[in-house]
Amino acid sequence: MKAAGVTLSDAIDAGSIPHLAQALSAYDTIEAILALNLAADQQEEDEAFFDLALALLGWVPGPGHGLKRVLRLVNRDPQKHAEQLYDLLRHVLLNCKLKTSPDALLEESLNAELLRSELAQIIAAVSASATFLALDAQRQALVLADLEQTGEHLDDLIERIDERLLPWLAVQRNSSAQASGSSARVPAQTSKPQSRRVDNLREHGTLSTHPAASDGGKLSREQINPAATSNWLELSLDDGKLGGVPGAAYKVIFADGSIAEGHLNNLGHIRLEGVPFGPAKVYYGEDPRPYPRQPIKALASSAALIDRDLRSLGFIPAKLDRDDLYAETSGRIAPYCEFNALWWEWASARYHGD
Repeated sequence: MKAAGVTLSDAIDAGSIPHLAQALSAYDTIEAILALNLAADQQEEDEAFFDLALALLGWVPGPGHGLKRVLRLVNRDPQKHAEQLYDLLRHVLLNCKLKTSPDALLEESLNAELLRSELAQIIAAVSASATFLALDAQRQALVLADLEQTGEHLDDLIERIDERLLPWLAVQRNSSAQASGSSARVPAQTSKPQSRRVDNLREHGTLSTHPAASDGGKLSREQINPAATSNWLELSLDDGKLGGVPGAAYKVIFADGSIAEGHLNNLGHIRLEGVPFGPAKVYYGEDPRPYPRQPIKALASSAALIDRDLRSLGFIPAKLDRDDLYAETSGRIAPYCEFNALWWEWASARYHGD
């Protein structure tokens, strides 16, 4: 089941199984509402509200599912995973082939007003789902009533996510690096770009400023003659936990004023050939491009379309326990915490070609 959950999560991130992704989001939302109504005390209620907020976040096309899973992972064990928040979100963005930053992802995804305008689409998809239709009439009425009332409380739900994010953002590492040249080492004085959400949260907490990664940049030349064209620059960015940072944005300012910009490869490394001789400043940071959030739209729901998505992943629908698959993939069940950590280790090894 764990392997199936990994396969399903990858496909959702890639956007290749939209009907199955919608079925999973509907299941997750329904389970969150039922759990909220079963909360026995204030602590359970607070956790249930936070969980419902994440379930709604999972409806955002593209990275919503991955963002939800990451936040659930960190929430279950902040001491272990909080420092990895942005590293994990970068992996989600890479899987979704999105060129943007974790800041931009959070800024555009945690938008109560936009979610409120899309709530009718979520309700339509939930009410047509197999999970909803399998409920008795009383629980169906409960789910629909709570979903309809959710629009009035979306600001509070998003605020609950912001409250959890505050201490996690405080331990994120700013991106900085320095390049080594033939005669001098020049530190790059850049920091990770902030979003309005991060800026607002900073008013109530302090973000750390220790380096995000160790820099393996080296400037070398194969001949003594500075005019030679065989100078090369190797860049590598290591986050210290998951290995290389794949797809990280870089900018190099060479001694002659020329600039090279781009992204590291899937190993968090790149070699630039024929560069100008002399000291160079290397800046690592997030991709400055905004996150183009796509609207939530209810799709036609049928067992045939969902089975087609399952078969496209190599699954045999009749042999799957869908509740277990959905619970594992969405992160609803507690063992997923350990599994998710193992999944990220597996993902990192895959990027490194191990």
